[in-house]
Amino acid sequence: MSEAIKTAQEALNNANAMYLDELRQDSERSEGSGAQERRREENQQRMREEITRSENALEVAKQADAHAMQAAFEQTYQRDWNDPAGNEMKAVWVAAWAAARQC
Repeated sequence: MSEAIKTAQEALNNANAMYLDELRQDSERSEGSGAQERRREENQQRMREEITRSENALEVAKQADAHAMQAAFEQTYQRDWNDPAGNEMKAVWVAAWAAARQC
C-alpha cells in the first residue's frame, strides 16, 4: 500500500471519527434555538462533505497506485508481450496481472 493510500485512508478515518463524535455530542445536547440548530446542521453537513472528499481522495490514490503498478508490470513484461513467438505467454501474463491486482 502506498503512502498516498495510507494518508488518504487516515484522513477518511479521521473525518468519520469527527463526524461520529459530533453526532454523539449533538445527541447529548438539549434542543437549541433555531439559529443554533441551523449552525449544528451546517457543521454536520460540512463534516459529511469532508467525508465525501476523503472518500474521493482515497479512490484517486487507489487508482493512481493501480496505474503505477500496471505501468511497472507492463514495462517489465513488455518484451515478452511483444514477442510474436510468445502468444501463449500472453495468457500467463494476463492471469499474473489479474492475480497481482487482487493483492
